[in-house]
Amino acid sequence: MSTNNENTAKKSGTKKKLALMAAAGLLVAGIAGAGAVTTLTASLGGNEFSAKIDSETTPEGALITVTGDPLVHEFDIATFNDSVEGTWSINNVGTVPAIYDGVLNATGEVPASLAEQLRVEYGIPGEAAGETRWLEAGTLAAPNSFADTLRLAGAFDASLDATQTQTVLVRVTLLDPTQLQGEDGDTLTVHASFDVSYYADEQPTS
Repeated sequence: MSTNNENTAKKSGTKKKLALMAAAGLLVAGIAGAGAVTTLTASLGGNEFSAKIDSETTPEGALITVTGDPLVHEFDIATFNDSVEGTWSINNVGTVPAIYDGVLNATGEVPASLAEQLRVEYGIPGEAAGETRWLEAGTLAAPNSFADTLRLAGAFDASLDATQTQTVLVRVTLLDPTQLQGEDGDTLTVHASFDVSYYADEQPTS
């Protein structure tokens, strides 16, 4: 049929490009343009912050860091369920246990149709050795947090002892490229960050 021929021609010619950029602990912000409006500002000065260096003092408490390579992927729009996977490390470099949570957030200007079709999953060890069990965590448009995803699955808690490291496996999948909206030849790009929040889990001593 003529419609199929036209679709085939489009696939073989210029195709719509899609990209996902997700950085562990890195925020990428978009700046929107404005009209010819004069912006007035006011400020409160006199703020001062100081820290006295003392080589004899050893800091205490929880300090969480996130390391790993960002996810950067151009999805294949000729394939359903094209995926990209990554591994990030959550490290407690502090001196006390910490409770933490993380969520993969879209940042900047977000093409809604792409974010809605990007499924987020977190991986945990499966029953067999070397097996990964993938837990669904919503979409990039409406993600579930890492800790909530683990809790719903009855998996381990998102907590770290002092100096402990946990590995986070993450997978992002473009479910249905036919649902994407835009002109032929457009590049739809979503920037995202894996944002981690935490607090010290200091138990009272008797």
